[in-house]
Amino acid sequence: MEVRRTQPRLGTRKLQHVLRQPLSEAGISVGRDALFGILRQARLLVVPRRAYHKTTNSHHRFHRHPNLLKAGPQQCRPEGAEQVWVADADARRVRLPEPDHGHVVTPDRGLSRA
Repeated sequence: MEVRRTQPRLGTRKLQHVLRQPLSEAGISVGRDALFGILRQARLLVVPRRAYHKTTNSHHRFHRHPNLLKAGPQQCRPEGAEQVWVADADARRVRLPEPDHGHVVTPDRGLSRA
């Protein structure tokens, strides 16, 4: 387990490969599932990192308009078709050094209030 302590991000399968020689010399046979169990009991399993991509910058310098459809003193109640429009600015990573920005303005068909 010293290998696990010095290299905490080393996965269980690679750890099994590293330990195969010393364990076989000691006459110990540990399979993959048994090694997972041993590491789980010792709380030495590697917690997988979540794939996380930040696409929203809420602290920009631009004005954010209030949502006039929410309940409150400024609430707007649409009474006909195409009285409410929604807008969204989106940023996507596309093999460029900076995010690629796209803007969409569409009539609200009730999809934004799920």
